[in-house]
Amino acid sequence: MKFCLLFSCIVLAGCQRQAPVPVPSGEEAESPLPRPAEEVKDNANEIALQGKGLPHATREALISTDWQTSACAFSPDNKYLVLGSRVPWKKNLGLWGLSTGKIIRFFERNPRERNEITKIFCLPGGKEFISLSNNGFMKSWRFFQSTAVASFDLGSDNSMAALHSDGKQLLLAAPGPSLKNVDVTTGKPLWTIEDLRPIKILLYPNGKDAFVRESKWDKEAKNYLEYEKVLAIETGKLKAFDPGNRRLLEIPPHGNLAIMISRLPDRFLLVDWPGGKIKTDLEYESGQFSVGLFAFNRANTRLYGVDLSPSPKGTMLRAWDLTTGKQIWSVALTAPVANYKPIFNKKGQQINKTPEYPRGLCFSPDAKYLLVQLETTQSGPPRNYDPAVSTETRVYYSLALWDVEQGKEIRRLEYPTDAMVDDPVIKK
Repeated sequence: MKFCLLFSCIVLAGCQRQAPVPVPSGEEAESPLPRPAEEVKDNANEIALQGKGLPHATREALISTDWQTSACAFSPDNKYLVLGSRVPWKKNLGLWGLSTGKIIRFFERNPRERNEITKIFCLPGGKEFISLSNNGFMKSWRFFQSTAVASFDLGSDNSMAALHSDGKQLLLAAPGPSLKNVDVTTGKPLWTIEDLRPIKILLYPNGKDAFVRESKWDKEAKNYLEYEKVLAIETGKLKAFDPGNRRLLEIPPHGNLAIMISRLPDRFLLVDWPGGKIKTDLEYESGQFSVGLFAFNRANTRLYGVDLSPSPKGTMLRAWDLTTGKQIWSVALTAPVANYKPIFNKKGQQINKTPEYPRGLCFSPDAKYLLVQLETTQSGPPRNYDPAVSTETRVYYSLALWDVEQGKEIRRLEYPTDAMVDDPVIKK
């Protein structure tokens, strides 16, 4: 039996720190957060403006819509969903209503900026969020205000970050390499640790410490090696962390638990945290499977995980009872590829789509919901005539919302169209 997990490294590009960028005067004229009655009116107005003829929530869209989800955040009350796109030349930040699956609005951006959204964090108040992008900017937003409240150039591609539970501090991997603790309100660093390349940051429930896994070049090994440390968030002080032959996977935002794996023998473990004392072994299926995304429910009685690599049964969502360590159910998010057979018409054109494959996953903070971006392809005649091309493979995306406790998909969300995300053309 093997328990296999996949990990990725983060490459940070050098970039010079700059002063905060002032918000344009037009944004300051926006009204403050509306009252609930105004929110309803705002939603109705936004939907009316977006489209005369909005597509149904289950509509699938071609890749030509230029929306590929790269970041996701649920509001604390699970009423709204903020999504960001990696496509830099369109509107790439939007708000969805979860009860309807409909798009409420897209947030305005400067068309001259070419930025990909890399991270989104909803703030504790429930009506505000921050976005990070690969051009180094952090922006603050309100759900019912179309323009940014504040914008700061952090001088980092923002590929690794974690927001403190108070919503006021942001741990951020920065060029150098380095790790910064940034004040969300001002965009200024509270402290900086040089020569640290974090590839994983997990916040402790106590709000005072964080687990940091760094990747560092070893001259003797001639390779990058990983080291694990405990960070005091207030002071920026680091101390060594030695898990032995175990590896930390996830810490819930509440309670005193964590999950780890060990090698030789292979074990999947629920432990006390921060002590690391083993509470119970967690059951996993024989053979090889990998779980890449975990979430605890609020009561810390259930653990949910999604396979990073599909098994013969498909990409699986799994649930564990943390009192017994037993895996209580597993369900396929997508159909197994092995069961797929392409069907062709008399002209040799494929008339059915390939099985959907997950390209993005995001749990709500309480693990009640799971958002899955799905991809499928289909071959067909080319849309633009080209005598050298007989068929064209088209890529389709959709957004599926799952009720995690019930283990079933409950809704397909409306997918952005070209008309929704187009920006005005800026002449040179």
